Amino acid sequence: MRYEIVNPSDNYGIDGERLPCLAAVLLLGGGQYALRDPVTGESEGLTLFLTREQIEAALIEWFGQPGEDYMTDHAAEIAAALETVRIAPDDYEAAVACLPDGADRAAFDTAWHNRHRTSLNDIGARALACAKRLRERA
Repeated sequence: MRYEIVNPSDNYGIDGERLPCLAAVLLLGGGQYALRDPVTGESEGLTLFLTREQIEAALIEWFGQPGEDYMTDHAAEIAAALETVRIAPDDYEAAVACLPDGADRAAFDTAWHNRHRTSLNDIGARALACAKRLRERA
């Protein structure tokens, strides 16, 4: 499923199962971003104004275990979700569908990202860097 990453910058989306996507958004935004469900319209993950104890309780409620344990146990799934983070995700899918066979997808992705990013807050690049670190640790 595609979720929206609620943030003060550009329009980003993330694809995958809810919990790995939620963990990815928590890592990306340090509690300053939320994950919005496209079906219900509900958002979760914003922990900006919570105390440490409230954050720990929320993580256990969301993941069924402490957040650090979930992140360790599911690092590969979280990394896979982070690798799907795209700016202008709906337009991106339509553009990718028009690519000719054999097109350099990595070059296209980089150009797409740079052309659509309006903020100095580069969530897409941060997502890829975070995914790389998770995969190295796993």
